[in-house]
Amino acid sequence: MGTSKGYISPSTPNWASAKRGISGYISNPSETKKKQSIADYSKAMTADTSLYQKAATIFADFGNFVSYSNHHGIERALSEYGKDYIKELSTEEAFFSLVNSFSEGNTIDDVIANGCISEALIVLEINSFDDFSKIDNKALIKELVCQFAKQKFAQMFDKHIKNKCKNINVAQSYLKDLQEYIYYTVKSQLTDSVLSEINPKSIASVEIVTRVINKAFDLLEHYYDE
Repeated sequence: MGTSKGYISPSTPNWASAKRGISGYISNPSETKKKQSIADYSKAMTADTSLYQKAATIFADFGNFVSYSNHHGIERALSEYGKDYIKELSTEEAFFSLVNSFSEGNTIDDVIANGCISEALIVLEINSFDDFSKIDNKALIKELVCQFAKQKFAQMFDKHIKNKCKNINVAQSYLKDLQEYIYYTVKSQLTDSVLSEINPKSIASVEIVTRVINKAFDLLEHYYDE
């Protein structure tokens, strides 16, 4: 993941423990060590919600735009959200520009959030504005959170994993393996009933998205205990 190049994760006790866990897993790979290392990563994330406030804001804004467009049409939504300029672009350019228009795009958090939106739309098979009507907001936010947990891990540990491995191919293999574990664990644990308990009506506010992300990391942390 390009956004993680040269990034050094925080040196707090929780992050130091998470780094040790990753190192231990690379030195002696096992399912137990994998689960423990990801549990430590999740604990470090839930200890500091500021690490996902920016993403939560961007996800909520995008989710609200999608919801508004489904109720009032894409043309009106673009006008309401100050994105009339997108109407002048080609179909492909317009779709790409919209996905990247909910952040300034100049920080690593912006890049991660934009990447999560792009990947979520691919998974949900949303390829054009016409497909927006197929989007279920709960499914969208769930996929965004799954993507975020996976991509945030790469930001925090890409450099550390590379430093611990003999070559780039080995490092990428470990990173992919750990990311897939994160993604599929969150996807299986963040069930519709869990989402409904957080908010049964709407999950497109910043507060609610933040709670969903926090719940995802809490589930990922304690999945190790199961």
